[in-house]
Amino acid sequence: MASPMDTTTDSAMDTAMNPAAEKQLQDWIVRGQLRLPISLVQVINSVPDLKIPNSIWQCQGLKNKEVLMIRQEFHDALVSIIEWMKNGSPVEILPFISSETIHDQKEYFNPFNGNLTVTSEDARLVIIGQPGIGKTSFLRFIWALRIRLNLPTLYCGGPSMSVWKNNNQYSIPTNQCDWLMTIDFLPDETWCLIDSNNELLDIPLALKDSTLFVMQATSPRQGRLAWELIAGLQLQPRRARRTSPADLVQYFVTFGGSARDAYRVTRTLTNYTNTLRKAAENLDRSCLTASLSTDPLTEELVPEFPFVDDSLKHEFVSVFPIDDDNRCEYEFKPPTEFMLNMIWNAVAAKESTDRAKLFTSLLKSRDIVSATLAGHFYDHNFHPLFVANKTFPCYRMFPVRAKADAKTRSWRSYCDSEDPQYQAVTMQMINSLVYRFDNAEVIRGAETVFFPDVYYIPKAANFPSIDSFILKSETHVIAIQGSVKSVHPFKTVLFDWFHIHLPKVKTMEYIYLSPDTVRSVSIPFPVEIPDSIHCGVDPSFKPVIPRLSAKSIEDSGEYPYALKIVGIYHVHMPTELPTDVKI
Repeated sequence: MASPMDTTTDSAMDTAMNPAAEKQLQDWIVRGQLRLPISLVQVINSVPDLKIPNSIWQCQGLKNKEVLMIRQEFHDALVSIIEWMKNGSPVEILPFISSETIHDQKEYFNPFNGNLTVTSEDARLVIIGQPGIGKTSFLRFIWALRIRLNLPTLYCGGPSMSVWKNNNQYSIPTNQCDWLMTIDFLPDETWCLIDSNNELLDIPLALKDSTLFVMQATSPRQGRLAWELIAGLQLQPRRARRTSPADLVQYFVTFGGSARDAYRVTRTLTNYTNTLRKAAENLDRSCLTASLSTDPLTEELVPEFPFVDDSLKHEFVSVFPIDDDNRCEYEFKPPTEFMLNMIWNAVAAKESTDRAKLFTSLLKSRDIVSATLAGHFYDHNFHPLFVANKTFPCYRMFPVRAKADAKTRSWRSYCDSEDPQYQAVTMQMINSLVYRFDNAEVIRGAETVFFPDVYYIPKAANFPSIDSFILKSETHVIAIQGSVKSVHPFKTVLFDWFHIHLPKVKTMEYIYLSPDTVRSVSIPFPVEIPDSIHCGVDPSFKPVIPRLSAKSIEDSGEYPYALKIVGIYHVHMPTELPTDVKI
């Protein structure tokens, strides 16, 4: 099923090694260590309303009885690392490569096949993420794949190191690392995997000073973590298996994706929630704004939360990719909406104010970290204001010239321009029924009826490209994205979603909602969208604001998408939230 093991003839020692060194290494050989095959196993746990694959790949961990689930992002991250090395190991955040879903494959392809000697002299790679997210498991996954092919590998996570060389595993005291380098025991193509934790805070100096490739893990993809917690339950120690799959789902929705915490505390969720609320009472605004950064590149910018116990800090704020499809950009933020609201309630109480005034105050401060915190809150709470029967200034967005071979081009608003076509037009929003729907049920084929003039909010945090939509007719939809950022992505997978689940919809208007402090926004859309979308009159829908002219929309030639965008707008909501709107 998996790749066969390398059958190189065992040779425990290099021929030039002196007898004393050879004897010492013989004493460190781990006897009876197995190399079990990578295998496909059936998933035995399930939860209603959650799509879980029928099978998962598993591999042996560092020890005989340790079993690891091969997660999709583990596989994709390793593929990305190998490609990064083959491209010369540039100093950057690694471009992330998404590959085919591995649990659909009949045979697991080891990324080291065809890349047996790939390495990078003097390269140092750091894997970061919140506690319990799987950094240690990722390193042990790499170990497992390398020893399957008999590739030299060092794993260090405490007072002893595991070293694989020439079909033998050694358990060597970490303080003997200098000696290993002195006798040239580690080949140039060795991968050194360093698990920085409470026992090992830094890379051993001898490795740091060497030319070997070193990967260090130190303190999600959210869309898959829910089912991965369920599928991985059967691989946990017996005590952790008492946790019910339903409790794991509840933990994930409430607190986020720390697998270690999920298996540990799900049987006492109420007590754990109370512990976090008690810890949140120590937070104030200065603590939050000093601990958030959109550019966490140095130790000085790492979240501290000085009044929160170290074991709980990751529940309040952690580092996440801004976009799962391009994990080069990242930010600090609370892991779930539940935790975000816990923080806001605690800080508002500490400052004797309400949530709306706290939002306004943070946004008006205009420093990056305050705006970042306000932005996370805004993303979840703009909906009540938008459907409150009010008028808003609406700005048409226009395309920026793109390169000849570009697949997208930016559309931009110019809120401070005096040119009439760029200036605001009043948009009227009426009171609408708000309905939160379960996207997982829709995808699974459950009967879901969408009605006109209802404001739909997907429950899923990873719904493609937008926060909500209004079906204006059988054939026309208004898509809404709310944010405080001046740049935002757009994914054409949104067209596919509407085409599959609302097949009668043929046209779409896109609204980007922001506070009035955002004076211009830039969003990349497919190059096939014509410049003249704000022109033309179509009797099948009433646009959110009048068209610029009745001139027909130009035909841009081949259009590969099921939906046509017929309007792109930037809408301002007031920074001062009205008193009759509760958030």
